Amino acid sequence: MIIPIGHLYSGLWAQQFTKLYPFKVKTLILMDSTSEDLKRLDSLNLPVLNEQSSDEEWYEECSTYANLSGTALNRSNQSTLTENQKRLPSPTQERLIKFQRKPILYKAMRSVKRRFEKLMRYESKN
Repeated sequence: MIIPIGHLYSGLWAQQFTKLYPFKVKTLILMDSTSEDLKRLDSLNLPVLNEQSSDEEWYEECSTYANLSGTALNRSNQSTLTENQKRLPSPTQERLIKFQRKPILYKAMRSVKRRFEKLMRYESKN
């Protein structure tokens, strides 16, 4: 028995694995995970999420940032911190902003979404 753990978009993989192989899963742990049904999630009245962009807009933004160099990303990416993150010590805030300005972050998020969509297309055919 295994315990899949999913955070953000990797939560999609953990959810899908659990659906496909429930007999192999002891429990599923999701941390700030994306819903498997993104369209339904967008339609819910969720004030915090509604203040942000849609998944399609977020994905387009990630794709744009993923194609930039680090220098270009620093110029175009207006990294912002949440209210909770602004309460963190200054060095931690600086590391968060620095992390948000790395193209590899956006490449990874884009890759996870693409692979999950490919998996879902495969599953729907079989």
